[in-house]
Amino acid sequence: RGGYTLTTQTDDNGAFEMLLGAGDYAVTIDAFGYLTPLPGVITATIRQDQVMHSGVDMPLLPTGELRGQVLLPAPAPDSYAPVAGATVKLLDAPTGFLSTTDANGEYVIEEVPQGAYAVQMTAPGFEDVIQTVMVTATTPLDFIANPVIDYVVGDGDDSCSAPFAWIDATDGEPHNLKDDAWTTVPLPFPFIFYGESYDTLYIGSNGFVSFGAGYSKWHGVVPFIGPPNNAIYGLGEDLNPAEGAQGVIYTKALDDDRFVIEYHQVEHWSSGNPETFEIILDASDNTILLQYQQVSWPDFANVGIENSDGSRGVSYSYANDPPLTPGLAVKFTPFLGPEPECTPSFTNSWLPWVLR
Repeated sequence: RGGYTLTTQTDDNGAFEMLLGAGDYAVTIDAFGYLTPLPGVITATIRQDQVMHSGVDMPLLPTGELRGQVLLPAPAPDSYAPVAGATVKLLDAPTGFLSTTDANGEYVIEEVPQGAYAVQMTAPGFEDVIQTVMVTATTPLDFIANPVIDYVVGDGDDSCSAPFAWIDATDGEPHNLKDDAWTTVPLPFPFIFYGESYDTLYIGSNGFVSFGAGYSKWHGVVPFIGPPNNAIYGLGEDLNPAEGAQGVIYTKALDDDRFVIEYHQVEHWSSGNPETFEIILDASDNTILLQYQQVSWPDFANVGIENSDGSRGVSYSYANDPPLTPGLAVKFTPFLGPEPECTPSFTNSWLPWVLR
């Protein structure tokens, strides 16, 4: 009425209630898994200071199942390999209508109300794929996975991780940035990030570096389509070096293939709670290592990486979950296609005893 749309939901008993002004209304009723009553729109006339009771019968839709495989084209002609661990889910449906592929790349989603759906397949190391399908009694739907660059993250004692080994970069080049600022530095080597090669790095005062463009602000969710993008968030927060009065950012080249960006005792806005952490780019394998020496106030920080349009990313920590602590090392390793298995390194002293 009057160009406004009011909505409400039924309770556990299927009842609903709305407080309306007097007048004529068009009422639509819709529920997932139920047949919408015909003609689909009900006309209701509300009178002042009167209660109107209205109800409809909505039968359940018949259900079916959606099943299929997620496959990766293999080198041999017309041959495919299964993709395990992929998620297949119905879009615009309640949570729970999803399935994860097994070792044979197979999935099944049961008790799906029959009808038309958009179905999305997601898997680390592969592009997202969306297909439309009409679900009947038993409906097959296969997905062909297209490999893309992705990253596996490690912070423990396995082949995807690295031990904490702090690198002092305070004898390198200092950058005295002001609040909400960034600067440009040349890289001593090409570095590949999400499949693209870069020879320039943009260093932001708010705890992150980026490729392709510099940014003064940060965001707290990874991935996110809004700027900044193409970034590595070491400790994304509202930091304020205050042109060197509240911390300094140093850069230093090591060997022929490592470059260190150290945020040294950089304080939060407006002052206080200094943070010391570093981002290490390794061009020998295009890995990224984050190390934390001093952690004062990580309660609202985000840690992770994301690609150039914010469509893909890996979040390690959001709002200090999991916690950022001194002595922590977080490694991001690129891969293409199936996610690599992180095998134990057996460096913990108790592991040999357990294996005896």
